[in-house]
This record gives sequence, structure tokens and C-alpha cells, in this order.
Amino acid sequence: MLRKEAPTPATSSTRPPHSREVHELFLDAGEVFRDPGSGPLVGHRAAGSLVERHEPRVTDELPEALVLRKKVLAQARHQLPRQRVVGPGDQLQPERRQARSEQGDVEGQDAPPTQRADARYSQPALIDYVNRVHAPHDAGLARAYAVPDGVPAIQVGPSDGKLLQLLLRLVGARKVVEIGTLVGYSTIHLARAVAPGGRVWTIEYEPRHAELARDNLASAGYGADRVTVLQGEGLKVLPTLVEHGPFDAVFIDADKVSYEGYGRWAIANLRRGGLVLGDNAYLFGELMDDSDRGRAMRAFHELVAASCDSVCAATPEGLVIGIKR
Repeated sequence: MLRKEAPTPATSSTRPPHSREVHELFLDAGEVFRDPGSGPLVGHRAAGSLVERHEPRVTDELPEALVLRKKVLAQARHQLPRQRVVGPGDQLQPERRQARSEQGDVEGQDAPPTQRADARYSQPALIDYVNRVHAPHDAGLARAYAVPDGVPAIQVGPSDGKLLQLLLRLVGARKVVEIGTLVGYSTIHLARAVAPGGRVWTIEYEPRHAELARDNLASAGYGADRVTVLQGEGLKVLPTLVEHGPFDAVFIDADKVSYEGYGRWAIANLRRGGLVLGDNAYLFGELMDDSDRGRAMRAFHELVAASCDSVCAATPEGLVIGIKR
């Protein structure tokens, strides 16, 4: 194994017995964690806590030190998914790691340059638990979440809805536009976030969905004085709202082929510091497809990135979050 640079070991007059073995142990553990994009010392820092916990024992007999060396290296390798420091290259050598793709696990491949190679932990039981703890439903939310027969169950999840609510509260939103109401589940989250005297305008294409949304909103305590449900085609309804702007936030969760148009309207009608939010930003794994909606979604990503300080948050479906400059 090649030796990498590391902090200079103690001199022979000051170092404890067998500190050379400690130093070599440090080098080898650092090599296990090394990331070529961030330099050897980053790997040493990642391994440092393992070495430091065991170093006092290395002052015993040399055979024990050699056994310890093997033990710590084995522990380092065992803990790679949790201990590794991620750098620009985000590829770990010499160990080959399991890379995860949007379609599933891909064994025996190194991670792409900007993708973490760590395991994903979002099992259904785990998600159910964190939803219950952080985003529990009351009667109003539960009614809107339980879509009736004939309505697609494509609403945002409980934690996604709570995230929208928190984001709007963080910017002190008072005027919010939603494109894609479905039956009002996400709309309730938005309505709960707006400051007193605030208002939500939400647009739904399907007449039946719009009527169900009005009923669900009323059941949750939000009448027409707080939420206005507008039925119609998004790109045709949006121009009628310009007079109410500028807006504090625009949430987009509608037909994907129109995301670029929705994004342009949002950027043009948001105040500086306002939020543009786009759900399903991974496009169900089709983001890189050479299709109309693939091109439209990529154009939306690039538009937001060019006009905002932005990120695509790694929610289950991908959520673009942009703050207008």
C-alpha cells in the first residue's frame, strides 16, 4: 500500500513505545478513507477517531500492536459508509463501493462524480415513523389525503407537505400561488403557512378535483377569504393573477410538459427573495429523456438555477427550491 502524507510523528525522544506502528496504522486507516479529490489528509481525519481511541493500547507489546493494526483497519472498512469524508471526486479508492441509481442498486460500480455512494435508508416503516412524529395528520389533512375513487393518489406526501409549510413560514409568505391543486391536500399546508391576512390562489385543471378541493378546504377551516380555487388551464389562468403580485411563493405540481412556462411566470411574478418550488423534479426517473417533458423539466431546472439561489432537494420525487435573486 502506498504511503500518503500525514502529520509528522513524534520524535524518538518524545514518542511512546511503538509509536512508529501507530503512525503506520494512521497512514493505512487514512488510505482506506482516502478521497482522491480532496487529498490524503482528509482521509486521515476521517480515520483519526478510530486510531485515537486505540492508540494508548499500542504502548503494550509489539505483537498486540500488530493485532490492533489489523483490528482498526477492519473496523475502518466496516464503517466506510458512515465514516467516509465526501470530497469533490466522491470516489473511494482502493475500495469499490456500491453505487445507487434512480432505478435501483448497481453493484460493483464506482459512484458518479457528484453522487454519494452511501446506502439509502428510506424503508416504508422508517418513513411512516417520521411522518407520524414530524408531520401528523389532523382531521382536515386526513380527509384531503384520502382521495376518493376515481381520483389519482398523486398528492405530495405528509413530510413533503410539512416541508412546503415550513419553507413558506421561513420567508413570511403572505401571497402564494399553487399550480396543481388536485383535491387540496398541499393547499391546506400552504394555507396554514401564510401569515395572518395572507392568501393562496390555487389552480386546478379538472373541474371535479377543484370542487373536491373546495370541500376539503372548507372542512379544514379555509374558506374563499383565505384560499381561492381557480379551475382551468394553468398557463391561461396565471395571467389573470398578475395584478395580485408580486408573490412570496409559487408552488408548481402540475403537468410536467408545462413546467418551463410555469417557471418563467413564477420568476417574473415573484418578489425578490420569493420562493419558487417545483415538485416531481426528477420526472419519475425520466429527467434525462429526449422527450418533450424531459426537455421541459430540464429547462425548468436551468431557468431556476439561472434566476435564483437554488437546489434540487432529494425528496422522494425531487423538489426544486429557488430563492429569487
